[in-house]
Amino acid sequence: MKKLLMFAAISAVTLVACKKDDDDDNNNPTNEQMILGTWTSVVIEGSTYDNTNSDTVASYSIPGPFYTLTFEANGVVKSQFVGDSTYTGTYTLNGNTLVAITDGDTVGGEISTLTSNKLIFEETDTYTEGSVSYTDKSYFEFSK
Repeated sequence: MKKLLMFAAISAVTLVACKKDDDDDNNNPTNEQMILGTWTSVVIEGSTYDNTNSDTVASYSIPGPFYTLTFEANGVVKSQFVGDSTYTGTYTLNGNTLVAITDGDTVGGEISTLTSNKLIFEETDTYTEGSVSYTDKSYFEFSK
């Protein structure tokens, strides 16, 4: 009888311990898991700066929803502007750095926020036209 009670107690502890491990995995998803699904733009903002004199050359703010990104587990991303065709490409997520390429266009940057329903990343590009150097800074906010 004592052996039966001991077996039952050990089995119960083992089952509870296994259940807790499964719950911990679901409560701490990785960036790779959280980014999956369809994200709709909330706002996309940006500015272009003249690096010679630090002047702002242009700024924009585009409220959403007008653009979606759908991330799939196999590294495939689909992008679509409202009312336009869907473009399929690839994406990589390396730590907090996101790069998505669709139809020859690249979007991405450093992720500052990634939760189950909010994605924010910022992108900075520097380029030269003639003898003037410019920096574009863009802010992307999406929700699920």
